[in-house]
Amino acid sequence: MSIKIKILHTGKVYVSNSLPFKDKVKNPNPLQLSLLSLYGRRNRVWLPVSAYLIEHPKGILLVDTGWHREISPNGEYDRIAQVKHLGVGHFLLNQGVLPIGQSVTEQLEKLNIKPKNIYYVIMTHLHTDHASGLRQLKDAKKF
Repeated sequence: MSIKIKILHTGKVYVSNSLPFKDKVKNPNPLQLSLLSLYGRRNRVWLPVSAYLIEHPKGILLVDTGWHREISPNGEYDRIAQVKHLGVGHFLLNQGVLPIGQSVTEQLEKLNIKPKNIYYVIMTHLHTDHASGLRQLKDAKKF
């Protein structure tokens, strides 16, 4: 019995450094973030976005879905496409870049895996950089 785990790098996300870090210096109180910290460019950081493909003898699982191709149609940062896909509120919180070939479905296609062949899609949480691509996997068996 063999289990394979593949890390699928699905672009990157640009967020306020107060969101991913929990220490008191970088995030004293996440409920009282200043507008400068939340929306300003000065306190932002690029972070990788990943999904995990688990090939198990009983079925294929996908953990998270990464970005949807709509946020970066040409593989480059595209403000208009992101606002359209995310809405203004989520766009102000986080932006992303998804290079061509890095969406989950593009990577699955290279591995000859169709969404209907995935038994479970497991979401760690519903932040847009983890769940934006979920719609592309609507043919998976279970969520």
